[in-house]
Amino acid sequence: MKSFLEETLIQLLKDHKNLNQMVFVLPSRRAGTYLKHYLAQQIEKPILSPQIYSIEEFIQEISGLEHSTNLEILLLLFEVYQKQHPEEKLEQFLQWGTTLLGDFNEIDRHLVDAQVLFDYLTAIERMAKWDLKLEPTKLIKNHTLFLETIGQLYPNYLELLRSENTGYQGLIYKKAQQNVEEYLENHREKSYHFIGFNALNEAEIKLIKAFISKTNNKIYWDIDSYFYEDPQHDVGYFIRNHFKKWKELPTKEHYFSNNYNAENKEVNIYGIPKNVTQAKFIGNLLANLYQRKTKKDTVALVLADETLLPAIINSLPENIPEVNITMGLPLEKTNLHQFISAYFQLFLNKSARGVFYKDVLQFLGNPMTEIVLQKEGIHKAIVITQHIQHHNVLFIHPDNLQFLKGTGTILHQLFASTELTTQNFIDLLLLLLNTISDYFENQKNHYEVQATQAFIKLFLKLKNLGLEKTYISSIKSLNALYLELISTEQLDFKGSPTSGLQIMGMLESRCLDFETVLMTSVNEGILPAGKSNNSFIPYDVKKEYKMPTYKEKDAIYTYHFYRLLQRASQVYVTYNTEPDVLLGNEKSRFIAQLLTDDQLKFQVKHHIATPAITTLSSPPVTVKKTDRLLNDLKSIASKGFSPSSLSNYIKNTYTFYKQNVLRINDIDSVEEQLAYNTFGTIVHNALEQLYLPYLNTQLTPELLKSLLPKIKTEVQQQFLTIYDVGDFSSGQNLIAFNVVQKYIADFIALDIKRCTENTVYLLGLEAQMFCPLTIPDLNFPIHLKGTLDRIDEVNGVLEIIDYKTGNVNNSEVQMVSKEGELAFTPKNLKAFQLLCYAYMYQQEHSIGTFKAGIVPIKQIQQAIIYFGTKTHSRGRANTEISPDLLAKFENELHQLIKAIFNAEIPFLDEEIT
Repeated sequence: MKSFLEETLIQLLKDHKNLNQMVFVLPSRRAGTYLKHYLAQQIEKPILSPQIYSIEEFIQEISGLEHSTNLEILLLLFEVYQKQHPEEKLEQFLQWGTTLLGDFNEIDRHLVDAQVLFDYLTAIERMAKWDLKLEPTKLIKNHTLFLETIGQLYPNYLELLRSENTGYQGLIYKKAQQNVEEYLENHREKSYHFIGFNALNEAEIKLIKAFISKTNNKIYWDIDSYFYEDPQHDVGYFIRNHFKKWKELPTKEHYFSNNYNAENKEVNIYGIPKNVTQAKFIGNLLANLYQRKTKKDTVALVLADETLLPAIINSLPENIPEVNITMGLPLEKTNLHQFISAYFQLFLNKSARGVFYKDVLQFLGNPMTEIVLQKEGIHKAIVITQHIQHHNVLFIHPDNLQFLKGTGTILHQLFASTELTTQNFIDLLLLLLNTISDYFENQKNHYEVQATQAFIKLFLKLKNLGLEKTYISSIKSLNALYLELISTEQLDFKGSPTSGLQIMGMLESRCLDFETVLMTSVNEGILPAGKSNNSFIPYDVKKEYKMPTYKEKDAIYTYHFYRLLQRASQVYVTYNTEPDVLLGNEKSRFIAQLLTDDQLKFQVKHHIATPAITTLSSPPVTVKKTDRLLNDLKSIASKGFSPSSLSNYIKNTYTFYKQNVLRINDIDSVEEQLAYNTFGTIVHNALEQLYLPYLNTQLTPELLKSLLPKIKTEVQQQFLTIYDVGDFSSGQNLIAFNVVQKYIADFIALDIKRCTENTVYLLGLEAQMFCPLTIPDLNFPIHLKGTLDRIDEVNGVLEIIDYKTGNVNNSEVQMVSKEGELAFTPKNLKAFQLLCYAYMYQQEHSIGTFKAGIVPIKQIQQAIIYFGTKTHSRGRANTEISPDLLAKFENELHQLIKAIFNAEIPFLDEEIT
């Protein structure tokens, strides 16, 4: 296979002997590198290299304007805008300034009269909002005013750029087009050759036409006759238009290739679910390709979606001898970007109360933070994290960290109550970054060192900008600038641009040809990009002024896609079969065109590739009861089984093992809103404190009514005690604070009703029970323990009351008992717990018949739900707890505890099975 650049060079060398006087202009620097490579292969003796430019470099030379970075150009635009609108902040401007600069670029590249266009836009806006009856709203007025402002901003901005002798890309193109005749006059001895162009803006068209109108200057198109001769195919859309409209182009001498529709071409299309799977598939495909390829074969991997690069790098097989990555890794994809973002958040969200705990935990949880803290010989990240979680600290203030003795300077500065200036903020961050760089230098981790140095360079640039520009005065504006910079900065990879596997983006493939081409993510919304219109200029206005719309951009990507297929002999195209709103939709129209084109001589094969899925049958988690485990169980039994721990065993024996034996509970987390268990604790404690003065007293309506004014003070005290330093003065916590008061008031109202209708004595509150059990065959101490929320005597009958702040159903408390038997399941655990409390109380006090029930605090209208047994589900429950019933319960309790100590019965995770 001879590439387009090789074919063009061979033709040029036939027609021109003096290469020193030739100038080559190509779409990209990369294409120029390949042209030099092919030129070295064609010549037989050393020569002075001809001048080779990318189109951007060539146009800048003609314009005479100096190059400035996008950020520098953007800040100059802000300075002009701020003179008109002094109240505008930099961070606000950056949200739309880039879009406006993009519009200025398009206007000047296509040589549109900007003033006429902006006047036209303003007129359209006024007509659209015009109404005889209604006065325009403030929003509409502001939008119209903004369009007028843009019209005034444009000439002022150009004036500033001219004074600085610089410009954005569109202005450079416009200036070059104005200077082209003078440039040609000064360089008459040179011959200019424009190679591999397709879509051109109006400034490029006029400039190139001016060159090729002169003798010895030529343009060389790279298009296959298959596409040029098809008037409907978008691949030839631009070049067909050029031949129709350019009188400077020859009608007979132009050369088109005939490589696309070749019989020896092989195209395979693979539908693959998800992006990571695509990366893994490409890795396997490359491994197979490199097992059989020759050294002369050239292979390119073109990423339509460049965010796939990290996954691709991690999936590359080991048998690839050489790899060159042309696009670079975006800095925003590195670990350090996450660290710096967390650092910014510490200061952006800081308030008078301190730093929000989530921002602190995110920063402390970053691996880079641990490296920084190790430098000072302190390992306080875990200590601070545990302190925040244990004490429920929502905002971290220096006062919260007094428990840390000998805290280093870094932590002191991070959490200091004084505000940092932007310069101090950057200096502290540079200190952290240099510490990280030194660490990775010692670890000989060159990738991380390179990444860290890139960030250090970036923040040194920001520091200098901060010294020059007084409007970069806040950390918020600094963050906005950082995000603007990081979106374009990248880490460059080292490699040979002309050998080995070439990994590139779609635009980097311009003018290049490869024997084997692999393309990923060929989905609608990615290739082509579709109707993305990040512009202040509407579609219809762009059409009116002959500016490019999404249709022209689609045609550009159509050309790039098919051009890669022109000379390739093996093509592999993958697409994501799982449509995603953000990451692309169904397979690209280009794939549909390939599959339905009946004029093709080569075969297009379509495959659906899915990863091999192996079902792993995990055996149920089983824990055998060893002697050591049995000894641990005996220790627990000696201290006492609680009703809740025995409920865990009934529900799932493995849960009992995990929570009650190993004591593995949920990880502590900070409660921004009141957690369910904290809510219950506050209700229990508040009720205890309110009723405690009236223990062993008859409760009367008057006495209970006297508690109502005390509710708010008591709940407030419980919030401060149990919720620690948590805030309950606003938001959901304020709602919870009021809900707790409402629940307690409703509970007291229930008690008032009970006391009105009955004689009620309060006999106990939060009574601690510790009951020894004598179980046959178990010759070691066993106890049952628990806390009875409340004990009443109602009309001479004892009642044990349990508070529940969750939902309670009658079926959970009242159980069906056929033939007097008791059978406990996960569905009636609340009945089991009530009988445990009743059993312990009866063992200690040897009373006769009594009752036990649950007060559902959230469903207080249900009153007390008493434990009861019934012969069938619709029957009436018998709520009396008699000695006979407790004797049957004792038997069930003994059998349950025997099962716990039975070495033949393992702990089994029944939820998995």
